[in-house]
Amino acid sequence: KCENGWSQHGGHCYLVGLQLSTWDEARWDCKTRGGTLTSIASDLEESFVSETILQSAHAFWIGGHDRRTEANYMWVDGSKF
Repeated sequence: KCENGWSQHGGHCYLVGLQLSTWDEARWDCKTRGGTLTSIASDLEESFVSETILQSAHAFWIGGHDRRTEANYMWVDGSKF
């Protein structure tokens, strides 16, 4: 069960933060809450995340990055796009 204010989908809990910040700040905020930025693993999860974001936020961060190699994106959990 997810905490109050969070959404549940596929055994995971999601929280859309309302505070604008940098990607690093958003990642740190997730870490302090015991989570991570979202790594999208399926079309179903992508649909859920997209709908959730569209209903509640104008700007958002997800867990994709190209920090190791420019233009070679991966998720924060280490999986590839």
